[in-house]
Amino acid sequence: IDAQIGMGPAGELRYPAYPLALWNFPGVGQFQCYDKYIRKDLIQAAKAAGKPEYGLMWPPHHDDVGNYNYSTEHTEFFKDDGLWQTKEGEFFLEWYSHALIKHGDRVLKRASKAFKGTGILLAAKVAGIHWQGTTKSHGPELTAGYFNTINRDGYLPIAQMFAKHKVMFDFTCLEMRNEEIPDWARSAPVELVRQTQRAAKAAGCEYAGENALPRFDRNGYMQMHHQCENDGDGIKSFTYLRMTNHLMNEQSYWQEFMRFAAEMKSGNRFTTWCSPPRSKQSNRRHVQDALKIQEPDPESMARLLRFGGSQFVDLDNLPADKSSPALVTGELPNKEPAIKAGVQAGTLAGRNGQPMGTKQLLKVDFDEAAETHSQVLHL
Repeated sequence: IDAQIGMGPAGELRYPAYPLALWNFPGVGQFQCYDKYIRKDLIQAAKAAGKPEYGLMWPPHHDDVGNYNYSTEHTEFFKDDGLWQTKEGEFFLEWYSHALIKHGDRVLKRASKAFKGTGILLAAKVAGIHWQGTTKSHGPELTAGYFNTINRDGYLPIAQMFAKHKVMFDFTCLEMRNEEIPDWARSAPVELVRQTQRAAKAAGCEYAGENALPRFDRNGYMQMHHQCENDGDGIKSFTYLRMTNHLMNEQSYWQEFMRFAAEMKSGNRFTTWCSPPRSKQSNRRHVQDALKIQEPDPESMARLLRFGGSQFVDLDNLPADKSSPALVTGELPNKEPAIKAGVQAGTLAGRNGQPMGTKQLLKVDFDEAAETHSQVLHL
């Protein structure tokens, strides 16, 4: 059992750099450090670093970073040869990301204390900000608090902080392929997932994944399975989002999902897949018929009225010397009929009314399976 600890927007460890009310894909977002309290912290950090002037020149002016929906190449700060790679820019980005990591460290410290001794594995989620990921600055990641550029791995410090508290690194967008995203978004989700997997492995913390967008197609499921393999290392768990009516009511979607679930459980790829034949499916038509409420025919209705009349009969307050006029056959039962063990709706438990045999039982050694395949499907 694992419990995910929320640490920011959508439960993710990040700044609210791209609120949906103001932002459109694939905008660069905006830094969230312009209020007087966090600016005071920046000034103190600059003084402690022996560079008090840095506290006055940062955070960057809006003219240098644009608004939420700018592209990186249209800003002085995020463009390939922009301010982000100067010494002053590196100081600001280091402080900005470190403040986020300190926040996560405080939250996980309290969470670890609260869950101590329960045996529950804690997890924390990192946002899959894949857009504009082929630029040098990785602008959208910077505004969200991840100091990840072409020259620096911004996810390793986060993974190390998670490992300190024995918290699982949960990442998203495992279903995405680079070629499925428009070129103008400059996205690289596949490489981003691999980078976070390497960071978690280097830090010594468990890794979990999930899909960012609903996918019901074969290509999406294959990509999820491929990313979960993680070059043979496997991941701790996978969460599928999500079980909707659209998935369950469309037969082709449900068939593909069952195929995906079977592949994740076994660790294998099934090139062909079909539902079990009808001969091996449970056929209990009489149970379905018993659940249907049908209108009584006129003859039956007339018979009931002859015994019960048109007045309401309160069975709980009948006179002691009278039997129920609403019952056609006999007196009220003295006790409730006992339900025989192993009987479901009048049929013995098992396939098609037959008792369960040893050949019909499926035994899975989860300890042994966990050593071979570490993929787990959370439903």
